Parts: sequence; C-alpha cells; structure tokens
Amino acid sequence: APTLVPAASTSALMLGHLDAGIDLQLEAVERARVARQGQVLAWSLLNLANGQAQRGDVDAAVDSADEALRLARDLDESVMIAWTGQSLAYCLAERGEASEALTVLTESAGSLAQHYPGAWRVWALELMVRCQLQADPAAARPTAEEAMALGDHIGLPMGRAWARRA
Repeated sequence: APTLVPAASTSALMLGHLDAGIDLQLEAVERARVARQGQVLAWSLLNLANGQAQRGDVDAAVDSADEALRLARDLDESVMIAWTGQSLAYCLAERGEASEALTVLTESAGSLAQHYPGAWRVWALELMVRCQLQADPAAARPTAEEAMALGDHIGLPMGRAWARRA
C-alpha cells in the first residue's frame, strides 16, 4: 500500500534498522516503476534517498532524490516538488555541496520555505540554516530567527525542536 510501506520504512529507519528500511523502499520503487505510478515512484524515491543518506550512501541518495524531484516536476505537483526538493537538498548537504543544496531548496520550497505548511516549514528552515552556514553565512541568522519565531508561534514540540536546532 502506498502509505503502509513509507510508514514501515520510516519506522525501521528511526529505529536504526537502516538496511531493512532501505530494502522496503527499494521494493516500493520497483513496484511503482513496474506499475508506472509516477506519484508513488516519486514518494518512494524520496524515502529511499533519505534512508540512503542516513546510511552514508550519499551518491546513491543524491541520484534517488534527483530522480524524485524530476518526477515531481513532470507531474507538476507543488507539494511533491517541495518535499522532493528538500530531500535532494538534504542529500546534497550530506555530500558537502551546501551551495547546490541551498539552490535546490529555495527553488523547490521558496526563499523562506513558504511552500511548506506549519511545523514542516521549520524543518525546511533548519536545513536551510545548515546550508547557509557553509554557503552564505550572512543569511543564516535571519533564517534562524525566522525558524525560531515560527517554531514558537506554532507551539508544537517538534517545530520548536527544529527551530532551536536551526
């Protein structure tokens, strides 16, 4: 099922079972390719890329995330473009390409991640700050302040945690 596999995979990744989580996503990617389900394929590649990056397979992660973003753009799905763009930016940042990551993130999520709703926007801002610290340090403070203000305004624990990390 398109929602069960990402949940099981994410759970495995969060519990530290990286290989199991990645294996689930590899199967999901293959099923989506065979069925020619572009939207499911994009989501599956996004989740695969995040797992690959966590495991340290950053080149494979960048390839998976890049394909996911290209599919999302072909589908013209703005929400998917933001999410897949964030995934590619995260993978590029993990590979040490902060400037490229920042470009991808701002093009897909907006200059202050405004294409994300609520606390998820704070999550994207946190990544943006990490990239800015390497690529454009002068821009990091205002972005971190935006993340803090938004995290406090939203009031959810995870949003506040991401804001403080920024």
